[in-house]
Amino acid sequence: MRRLMLASVVLTSASTFGIPPLGAQSLWTDRRADRILTFDVLKPEFDGPDDASFTTSVVMASVRIPVAAKVFFVGELPFSHYGDDFDSDDAVGSPYAGVEVRSANGRTFGEFGVRLPTASDNSAALVGFFTDIDQWEAFVADVLPVSAAVNYRFKAPTGVVTRFRVGPTLWLDVGDNVSESELVLSYGYQLGYERSAVSLMGGLSGRLVVTESDLDFGERTVQNLGVALTIGAGRVRPNVQLRIPLDEEMNDVLNAAVGLGLTVALP
Repeated sequence: MRRLMLASVVLTSASTFGIPPLGAQSLWTDRRADRILTFDVLKPEFDGPDDASFTTSVVMASVRIPVAAKVFFVGELPFSHYGDDFDSDDAVGSPYAGVEVRSANGRTFGEFGVRLPTASDNSAALVGFFTDIDQWEAFVADVLPVSAAVNYRFKAPTGVVTRFRVGPTLWLDVGDNVSESELVLSYGYQLGYERSAVSLMGGLSGRLVVTESDLDFGERTVQNLGVALTIGAGRVRPNVQLRIPLDEEMNDVLNAAVGLGLTVALP
């Protein structure tokens, strides 16, 4: 993918930015309530010497509210910040708007949505792009992403939860200098434990570049392991998250992303 390859070149020579070579609601959002606000802050831990300030981070604010029987509106606003001893950048990413439609038993649900192509094109956006691979589209400039996904989520009486998620995202180019669109496949699997006062989920998520015939399978895929612990049975539920990249190229840049979040169940 032209834009991904360009980003990889920037990543491996990120001294340009003064840093070391570097869809919808998150897969890790607590799903124990239907009507929620969520706030997630992800802090990247770069490999090697790291000149980035402590405030270098990615922030995601999202909402999910019912609009009809088994139909929910989902919105998200992404933001990223990069700073060092000499400079700083902020980037407001492309906001997401979409719907979630559930089956009668609630185990299967579909997602469909778009992001407005308003993402910035600076070092802060690059930090956002590589900190959260599950939401690349939030920080890619000059792209109108249209995404869909199918989910299957089952909770056993014992509290054990499993979830599968897969779906395509079409990147429609809206810039002046790029003339091709791309197709990316998102996938994920989670296994965890959920009760009224706690949710612990772990799993694998990744992206597969479907287009671009000159890439081998390893070059087409980016994957990471994740875990999220949410505590609380009331309306306000704090959580901690950890993302670990599995690809060698990503490991050369990013050791992990550590997150803190808050889920607020709305009345």
